[in-house]
Amino acid sequence: MCILQGPLAKPSIGTTDGSAAVQFTPSAVKVAVVVRPMLDFELQKAAGNSVAVVPPNKVSLPARPIPTGGVNDGAYDFKFDRVYHAAGTGASQTLYQEMVRPVIDRFCQGFNGTVLAYGQTGSGKTYTMGTAASVKDICKGGSCAVIPQACSQLLQHVVTARDRYDVQVKVSFVEIYNEALQDLQALTSTMNSHKVLTHVTQQSGSPTPSRSASQDSLAAASDAGSGGITIRETAKGEIVLEGVIETAVSSMQELAQLLEHGNAVRATAAHRMNQASSRSHAVLSITLEQRARPAAQQQLPAELRYLRSKLHLVDLAGSERAKETGTTGQRFAEGVSINKGLLELGNVINALTESTARKHIPYRNSKLTRLLQDSLGGNSETLFIACISPADTNRDHTISTCRCGQQYTELTCSIMPA
Repeated sequence: MCILQGPLAKPSIGTTDGSAAVQFTPSAVKVAVVVRPMLDFELQKAAGNSVAVVPPNKVSLPARPIPTGGVNDGAYDFKFDRVYHAAGTGASQTLYQEMVRPVIDRFCQGFNGTVLAYGQTGSGKTYTMGTAASVKDICKGGSCAVIPQACSQLLQHVVTARDRYDVQVKVSFVEIYNEALQDLQALTSTMNSHKVLTHVTQQSGSPTPSRSASQDSLAAASDAGSGGITIRETAKGEIVLEGVIETAVSSMQELAQLLEHGNAVRATAAHRMNQASSRSHAVLSITLEQRARPAAQQQLPAELRYLRSKLHLVDLAGSERAKETGTTGQRFAEGVSINKGLLELGNVINALTESTARKHIPYRNSKLTRLLQDSLGGNSETLFIACISPADTNRDHTISTCRCGQQYTELTCSIMPA
């Protein structure tokens, strides 16, 4: 179990400020499953629905019909913290209130937090997280996804906290593409500069580049993101990114614009199973610093006068099989890289959940696991959202995702103020 060790845990009876005799409540990595609706192309192919949601926390897959002479793989039943059928915005709201809001609450209290979405390609991870939400959707409340609601909750906290604290919110947005860390804010700047230069060149009457705009964009993105960012571990064991842009934000408009601009340069492509498939793992990181104002310092215990915490909101690229997606060339290579990172993630989870004590955990085998080291059994309140397809054509992927989710329920961590 994860033991809350910080001064902001709920104080025991008899204390008034939480500075003494604090009782720490057990906490564990939470796992929620989101079952998306059937998609049009699945219905057109006469795919059947093979997933039953048993509220509040069970997923059931009946035995698969096998032709004469075949082998029946049996029925499957999985149990998690919560399971949701994403048939409308109501499910997204419930997911947020029941599972995500507690993580953001702890983040605002000075503890690290992580929310990550996992699943096969086309299972609804980006939709669930809201990574691709537009400025309009976010600012006008049109998105019920995780990231827009988390940002709204955070900024509401900032308004309240400013009575006692000077508060600063900083945001970074990176992707892991083909095992290379790329700063999406730096890519945005590069793309904008490239568009301006191209526009000036064309107006001046100079020859236009022979390459397509998409090829130029890919080249600019590759150059901008190939250097300068390194993953480092501090003396206190905190994983940090050196060389990444951190932008101070104070409004939903600023956050939404940063997210929209970053998502616009994130690597995506179409294939048979997804018309806008993410070709990279995306991590939106928010750092919250709260420093007590002079007038409030005397009213606060020493450990509450300066709070610093970090929140990772992670949209993982989906596992895929080239036979199903029809990818070739560069798209195929991207799929191989995606699957390798997810395989190493599975290896880390296996190592962390082994019954016998294991000295070596292979965090360094991939950029993904290294970046998420704090979130996987480290100093973080973590929520794992497993996104699955109900289509019987995706049965094997669904079973694999559910098994991964069950392993996450066994992860342990020690949560303390960042």
